[in-house]
Amino acid sequence: MYAYQTRPPRPGPAPGYEYAGVGIRTAAHLVDSLLMVVIGFLLLLVVGGAALGFGIQDSDQTGTAVIGATFLLGWPLLSTLYLVSLWATTGRTLGMMAFHLRVGRLRDGRPLGWGHAMLRALGLVVACMPLGAGLFAAGWDARRQGWHDRIAGTLVVRELV
Repeated sequence: MYAYQTRPPRPGPAPGYEYAGVGIRTAAHLVDSLLMVVIGFLLLLVVGGAALGFGIQDSDQTGTAVIGATFLLGWPLLSTLYLVSLWATTGRTLGMMAFHLRVGRLRDGRPLGWGHAMLRALGLVVACMPLGAGLFAAGWDARRQGWHDRIAGTLVVRELV
């Protein structure tokens, strides 16, 4: 290769899309996290109200235990259900919709389906374990894939509007 020759462009996603970087993906995740906090707070109010409605007294700390256990088990379950169901059915969460992001299969760009969505959610747990290193890996990857994207064989793109 001569000095005046340039390298051919790296193949990218389909026309009208670009790989979604860490910054815009983080912003979309913050929107989703805010939504999950609101849902978690509502869950806490409902469970707390139900515990008081059933006559569970807080004098023996049973009410606090019921509320705490339900919140600690229910909130992660609801968050996972939110992510997986929207990834599987629409290819985007509400936060991703706000920033024109879409997740699809790396192989053909088609929607994930339930299996790939569950695998991506499991990969998200793995990517977060070493201080989020698996998430930040998208910053230096050519296709902006985090560990969870590599595990599930997915790709996040942004629509150029």
